[in-house]
Amino acid sequence: MEQQFNAPVFDISGWLDRYPVEEILQEYGTPEGLHHLAVTSPFGLVALEKLRQLVLRNPKADSATAGDMMRLLFWGELRPAGTRDLSTLRSKPTDVFVFQEGRPPRRDLTQIGGLPYRARNAPWPRDRDGAPMTFVAQLRFAESKDIVPSIPGDILLIFVDASWPDEVKCEWRSLGSEDLVESDDVPEPGWNFVHCWGHRYRSCDYCDESGAFESPRLSVSRAVKIGGCPALPMVECDMDQLTGRPVKGSIRRAPLIGKPDRFLCRLNSICPTTGVSYPWMNHPEPLEVDDLRLESGFDIGDGRGIDLFLDGEGREEWQLTE
Repeated sequence: MEQQFNAPVFDISGWLDRYPVEEILQEYGTPEGLHHLAVTSPFGLVALEKLRQLVLRNPKADSATAGDMMRLLFWGELRPAGTRDLSTLRSKPTDVFVFQEGRPPRRDLTQIGGLPYRARNAPWPRDRDGAPMTFVAQLRFAESKDIVPSIPGDILLIFVDASWPDEVKCEWRSLGSEDLVESDDVPEPGWNFVHCWGHRYRSCDYCDESGAFESPRLSVSRAVKIGGCPALPMVECDMDQLTGRPVKGSIRRAPLIGKPDRFLCRLNSICPTTGVSYPWMNHPEPLEVDDLRLESGFDIGDGRGIDLFLDGEGREEWQLTE
């Protein structure tokens, strides 16, 4: 039996001085730039936390321009001054993962791709057509059970079909499993994507006093994470064939399938940040856009993510979100 230890923790204190706020604002200081903010690398996490501090330290900015910009960054849309008092925000703890490229040193850790933590003799999941599903990720909940609903195991395994995100299946596994699968036991994945593994960082997401959440920008972290708040469901709309723009009045949002208090975790797209040092925790040298390939990341619906919930019967439900 493999000896079990606690999962690695990301110590942000050693990274805060590496990325000054001026550099962060150059990358993410506009609504367009902020749209791309997601946590994969240390830079992404430091940017998220430092930009949040800019907002929370100025909850009632006197300048109309500054106040509008703060609200825009935090909530994702402009609101009249005074409609949001940031001092009334309620935080919900979340464990966010920062990644290093490659296979993990232990089988029980949070990872994208690689070998799942499951017994060799367990039947491999298949889709509705009978084809083997692709193992895409596992999340270790062992250190996060204090921030999620009651769960039936320590590690959540996630499998998808070849045309995903169309069919998603989940499995719970407990630490201490023996005779784990090896490479020869795992079907070939449906496509090539990066193998990486995560270091856990306890952060938080923000909602207002009613428990509502409104934006996947700064208030709700876009990351592989356990606990916290789900992101917004996908937006649907009718498109004008001449202009290529949404038809006025046609924009609608898919209803949230699960309640926020039943939210489990998020599997986010993975893309290393370009142009900054340490695009992965173990790669000091910056990556350029030309360096990126399909297998350099892990994409879910053009940079989106999947939020997982527990229904009233303890079964997993999933939803594609922004």
